[in-house]
Amino acid sequence: MKKKILSMFLVFCLILNFVPAFSRISNARTGDVIKVRIEGKNRTLFDKEVTVTNEVYGYDLLKTALGEGNIDSIYYENWDAYFINGLLGETGEYRENEFSTDWMYYAVKGNQVICPMVAINNFEIEDVDELVMYISASDPVWNPLTYIPTVDITNIGNQYEISVQQSVYAVSNANVDVSYIGKLHTDQDGKVRIEVGKGIYDVIISKGDEYPEIVRQHLTIEGEDSYKIKGAVEDLQQYYKMKGQYSFREALALNFTSRNISELKDIKSKYRINEGHSASAYAGNIIGLIASGNNPRDYNGQNFVEMLANSQNENGKFIVSQWDDYPTTIAYSIIALDMAEAQYDVEGAVNALMNFANDGNFGSVDDTAISIMALANHKDVAGVTELIDQSINYLKEQQLSTGGFEAWGAENPYSIAAVIQALVANGIDPLGEEWVKNGNTMLDALLKFKEDNYFKYTSQWGTDIDMATEQAFTALADLYRGRSMFQNIREFDISGIKHEFTVNRTGNETFYSGQEAKLEVNIKNNTEVNRQVTFIVVLYDKDEGRMVNYTYLTKILKPFENEDIAGGFLIPESGNFEVKGFLWDNMNDMNALAEPVVVKVE
Repeated sequence: MKKKILSMFLVFCLILNFVPAFSRISNARTGDVIKVRIEGKNRTLFDKEVTVTNEVYGYDLLKTALGEGNIDSIYYENWDAYFINGLLGETGEYRENEFSTDWMYYAVKGNQVICPMVAINNFEIEDVDELVMYISASDPVWNPLTYIPTVDITNIGNQYEISVQQSVYAVSNANVDVSYIGKLHTDQDGKVRIEVGKGIYDVIISKGDEYPEIVRQHLTIEGEDSYKIKGAVEDLQQYYKMKGQYSFREALALNFTSRNISELKDIKSKYRINEGHSASAYAGNIIGLIASGNNPRDYNGQNFVEMLANSQNENGKFIVSQWDDYPTTIAYSIIALDMAEAQYDVEGAVNALMNFANDGNFGSVDDTAISIMALANHKDVAGVTELIDQSINYLKEQQLSTGGFEAWGAENPYSIAAVIQALVANGIDPLGEEWVKNGNTMLDALLKFKEDNYFKYTSQWGTDIDMATEQAFTALADLYRGRSMFQNIREFDISGIKHEFTVNRTGNETFYSGQEAKLEVNIKNNTEVNRQVTFIVVLYDKDEGRMVNYTYLTKILKPFENEDIAGGFLIPESGNFEVKGFLWDNMNDMNALAEPVVVKVE
C-alpha cells in the first residue's frame, strides 16, 4: 500500500521536456476538445475526445469520458487525492520480487509532454490537448520499467521514416505495427522506414510483452486517395445524424469512425435491437449492443451472449430458427461471440463454417467474404489459413474490370463492401496494386453508388438506400481506420457517462397525415455554464429513408435552466412518416447533446 500511496504523487517521467503542473486554478474553455486515451496492458481501451463543459481537473475529465461506473478509485482525504485502482475493468498487478503495475497519467500540451507531480484530481486541464492514462510497471525498488516515448515522423513522397526515442535515447526493437504492412521493428537508431500506397494506414508503436515497456503511441499515415475515404465518411456521419434509430451495422460504423464521446451517447440512444428469434438476430444484437455501449449480457433482462452460445449444437452450428443453417449465420455468430470475448466451442464453430466451403469458396462473393472475415481471428485452427488463401484467390478471380464485384449478374455495393471488410480483417490492403483493375480500385467502384451523402442501388427488385448505405459505411469505416471494426470494438459501458442535457416531450397529442404537427419539448441544461443549443424538428420518410422537411431553433440556456421549445410543419397526406426532435450543439458540428424524441405519424 505504501508504494501505491506514493504513486499518487510521483509519476516516473524520464524525458527531458518535463514541465511542472500549474499552480493556479482555472478550467479549460467551454467548447474546447481534449482527447482522452486509456492504454491498458495489452491494448488500447479507450480513445475519444471530450468536449469541455465545466471540467477543471483531470479526474473531472476522466469521469466525463468514461463515466464513474468505469472508474475504480480510492479517495485519501488527508492528501485530497484519488488513487486509480482500475479503469474499464483493468487493474494493476503485483508480482513479488518481479514487478508491479499501477495506473499513471501524463498530458500533452502542444508539442510538450508533461508528467505532473500531483494526483489526477488536482491536475488542471487548462490548455491540455490530450490526457493519457496508462499501465506503468516498476521493479521491487520502484525503478520505472515503463517509459513515455517521443515519436517523430518524416516523409518524402510515399516514403515515411518513424523515429522512436525515450529522452535522448533511441528505442530499438520497438514494435511498429502498420495496417496492411504488418509488424516491423525499429533499428538501433530507433527508426523504421515504410512505404505506403493508397488509403489510410494505422500505426501502433509499442514494446514489451510481459508488461508495457513504453506507452503505446498511435499514428495515422494518409496515402493517396485518403481524401476520398475521409470525405465519404464525413458525409455519411452527417447523413446518420438525421436518423431516428440505428441497425447493428450502422452503430458499428458510427462507433468506429466517431471521435467525440458525445457521439457514443447518440449511438446508445438510437440503437434498436432486432426483436426476432434466430441465431443471426442474436448475433446482430450482440454486435450492435457492444457498438452502442450497452451490455449484451444484460439488456432488458436478456443475455444475448448466453442465448447465442447455448444455441450451438453438437455439429458446431448455431441453430435457433429454421433459417440458421447457413454459412453467414455461423460467421456472424463467431464474430459476435469473439467481440463479446465469450466462451463457446470455437473449433467446432470454425470447422462447421469451413464445411460449407467448396473448391475454396462459400458459393458466392458475399458469402465467401463474410466467412473469411469470421475465420480471420482463428488461423490457429487447422486448415483455416489454407482456406482463407484459397478464398482470396477466388475473390481475385471474381473481381470485375471496374474494380468491383457482382451478385445476381450485376455489380453492387453490397459485394464490394463485403470484400473490402474481409480483406481488411485479414490484414490485406483492398486498395493495393494486386486489387487494382484497369486503374480502378474497390474504393472507386464503391463510390460510384454514392449520391449526395448516402448510397443507392437500383436493381430489378427496386431501389434500396438503407442497406446500400449502411453496408458501404461499414467498408468505408474499415478503410478510414485501417483496421477491422470487428476486431477492434469491444464492450464498453457508457451508462455512467453524464448527460449534459435532458429533453422531455411536454405534449402527448397524436400526429396525423395531412395535418399540422407541433412537437413541444422541455430542455434542461444540466451543466454549470451557459450553453448554446439547437433544437431541430425533422419530418422523416420511413419508406425512403430520408428527411422530408425540418425546422430548427437556437437558444442559450443558463446553468440548470429549463426551457420549453416547439417546432413543427404540415405533414403530407400520404406516406409513412415519423417526426423526430434532435438536440444539437449547432447546425455545423451537429453533435448530439441528448437522446432524440421520436413520434409516430398515424
